[in-house]
Amino acid sequence: MGDEPFIQNNLSGSVGENAVQAGQIHGDVVFNPRAEQRSPEEAETQRRWVARQQRILDEEEAERRRRQQRTKSFVRACRWRAWLSFLLLFLLSPTTLDVLTTIKRSVYNDPSPNDVPLSEFVSGFLWLSAMGIILIIGFRSARVLWRRKLGRPIKVPD
Repeated sequence: MGDEPFIQNNLSGSVGENAVQAGQIHGDVVFNPRAEQRSPEEAETQRRWVARQQRILDEEEAERRRRQQRTKSFVRACRWRAWLSFLLLFLLSPTTLDVLTTIKRSVYNDPSPNDVPLSEFVSGFLWLSAMGIILIIGFRSARVLWRRKLGRPIKVPD
């Protein structure tokens, strides 16, 4: 117990900067560099360089926040479009069935109590075109939401 091993550290030669020679270090080792003597021009250049780098980093962060906000608002709009398309298609499906029946009578010249004029055929065609557009909008919006849910990249329009 009383005999502890003898530890000896020798450092020979000249050292121009900080130096450490140790077997074990417990705690922090902090080297404070000597204050460098700079000319005022060098100090101003360094200050401007640091300010420029900070401006660039701030601009990148602001752009990232703008992209995130734009993505959030695009996803929110897609959510609204998908629900609205579903609701419109559900509520307007009886009318669409009537329009399909009218077009069928028009095309196949089914005998009916009253003849279907061409204007009803055209209005029915326009009605079905509008329903198709609503359906396409709903599917595209649902696809964006599905890709986001799966973690795949989505393309956000500018």
